[in-house]
Amino acid sequence: MSAIRTDKDRTYFTGNTSNFGLTGETIEATDALKKASWLGMVAGLRSMTPLAVLAWTNEETAPIQKNITTVLAVGEMIADKLPFTPSRIKSGPFLGRIALGAVSGALLCKRLEQPMLSGAMRGALGAVVGTLAGSTYRSIMPQATGLPDFVLALVEDGAAIALGFAAATPETHA
Repeated sequence: MSAIRTDKDRTYFTGNTSNFGLTGETIEATDALKKASWLGMVAGLRSMTPLAVLAWTNEETAPIQKNITTVLAVGEMIADKLPFTPSRIKSGPFLGRIALGAVSGALLCKRLEQPMLSGAMRGALGAVVGTLAGSTYRSIMPQATGLPDFVLALVEDGAAIALGFAAATPETHA
């Protein structure tokens, strides 16, 4: 019989792992890829938020970089609520979110010492999912709940921030 043991920042299978076919390294890689997907989903919801989250969760990031990414993320959150902001599913914004999801996933995997290309692919895929889910949420929920779009946008902001920090915080396990 096998058991799962968790030490500080790593999860291990103990005992006979032949039933699982996974090693501690495989689990770390899987965890990193899940987190890259989550960060990509955040890019689909709020494209600049993953970069700000990555900056704030890395002790080595310069304060100016933290400030710049935060200003960009907050600016996007404000712009999202303006009536003239284009739809995220138009080709330009959609491709931009995919690119930022890929960059975010790659940077996260680099930080976690995993292959950056795999992280980029998972981040890009997560961005597609996040973009489509966010767009669907914002188009369906006002009629379903009767809540104004502004309130639903604030909920989406909170979800993006929470998911972003869950993905980029080392202690969080996917």
